[in-house]
Amino acid sequence: MAPHKRKASELDDAASKQTGGKKRAKPGRAKKQQQPEDEEDKSEPFKAYSASDPRAQEGAYRNTIRLMDGFDASFAVKPETWGAIKQYTNVKLQTETFSKGNIIYVCNKDPPPAPPPADLPDSEYLEYERQNFWVGKIVEARATDDRNVYLLVAWLYWPQEIPQQVSGAQAARQYYGQGELVMSNYFDVIDAMTISNKADIQHYDEWDDAKLGSPAWRYWRQSFDAHGFSKNKKAKNLLSGLRSLCKCGKPHNPDKKLWHCPHAACHKWNHNECLIDDIGRRAYSDFKAGKMEDFAKENKLETKDLTNQLLSPVRAVGHRIVEAVEEVLEEGIEEVQHETTIELHSSANGATGPEKRKQGRPKKDETGWQGKFDISIVSEENKQLFARVEERSGNKRWEVRVNCLCCRRVMD
Repeated sequence: MAPHKRKASELDDAASKQTGGKKRAKPGRAKKQQQPEDEEDKSEPFKAYSASDPRAQEGAYRNTIRLMDGFDASFAVKPETWGAIKQYTNVKLQTETFSKGNIIYVCNKDPPPAPPPADLPDSEYLEYERQNFWVGKIVEARATDDRNVYLLVAWLYWPQEIPQQVSGAQAARQYYGQGELVMSNYFDVIDAMTISNKADIQHYDEWDDAKLGSPAWRYWRQSFDAHGFSKNKKAKNLLSGLRSLCKCGKPHNPDKKLWHCPHAACHKWNHNECLIDDIGRRAYSDFKAGKMEDFAKENKLETKDLTNQLLSPVRAVGHRIVEAVEEVLEEGIEEVQHETTIELHSSANGATGPEKRKQGRPKKDETGWQGKFDISIVSEENKQLFARVEERSGNKRWEVRVNCLCCRRVMD
């Protein structure tokens, strides 16, 4: 079985129905009783499957696409007439054009939620997105006529939606950033009118040093083999690997800082927290021995006029979420490779805002150096990288150099 939230049999209510000349999509209502896996849902005009699914071995259109580098996915759509109907490069909704490859928000509530307050904190805005919208990548756009426009989408998942029994999922959770999603090979055919708006979600290539540490506000860097999971929940490599960094050999959380060793013989990346822990352990060892001043002298900062490379997450919130809307279709479907024009107006029925959840902060470990010092790594413009070590009692403060954990040379 695929992850529960977007199991195909739960999207039956996403099929649109006629009401007073208009169609209204209802993608957010799951069936209380799921239909058996071997039963076809007759209410959906088109149904997507994994290419290896036994139900798609006959009478299905097939294709293979690249969802991201190193992640190709084969799919099938039944009936096979899907491949015969017109395909479009663009779908235009009011002033916004959606194209193949775009990432979109799909409203999962009916009626749609009210827009969030403009001053909503980032953490609560993120929760609003998670609660009210699914995220998909447009693979194909096809239409039978001007009132039946369909999108084949590959779903992206928020990390907490990945089943816990997936190998590596538990360990990976500590490395996911707040705005991170995971690309999957789970496909669905949805009504184009379930689109809320375009999502500003980018692929984060952490293997490219020029991009490492600077993802977009919303991003994905990892893939999830949802169909492999449906066959064998204990299978390995269902989640693609994350890049290992630092002396600890662990991935990085893009919400946290990374520091790059400037020495040509090294050029390794260091986790901010690993550097701080290294300084803290060494300082505390000397502190307990009554040699803290010796530690500060040995690691004395020598002033240099240098520029250090700091990589930290981008926090420019640039995208918006608009209300999901009822559809009004204008004019006919044009030829392949041309735009399909779809005129929309705002829904009159808006739901109340999402429940606001407070984001808990992890408690500090008060044993060892953490109970004695507050340590931060500082990179001032055109100054040498250094660590500021402060007694928690507030009596003393030292500024000391920072050594790369891999080559032990001063990161200057």
